[in-house]
Amino acid sequence: MDEPYETIGGKKVFTHPVELIGRQTAHIADASVAYTTGGLDTEAEIIAAVNATNGKVNAILAVLEKLGAVASA
Repeated sequence: MDEPYETIGGKKVFTHPVELIGRQTAHIADASVAYTTGGLDTEAEIIAAVNATNGKVNAILAVLEKLGAVASA
């Protein structure tokens, strides 16, 4: 198996992440971009939207940690 990365410009660039982590990770759902002014009317709606976005950010961070691109907490 080839290395999961290549050295480009003196830096390791991950070119085969599936080989690196041994499997493909689950799809991370796209974040909503359909919010409009006045579209979130209640505090509960605002909190739900922020929590949904934070959940997606955390999923992306988990993949980056698994790849070794960022340190885990």
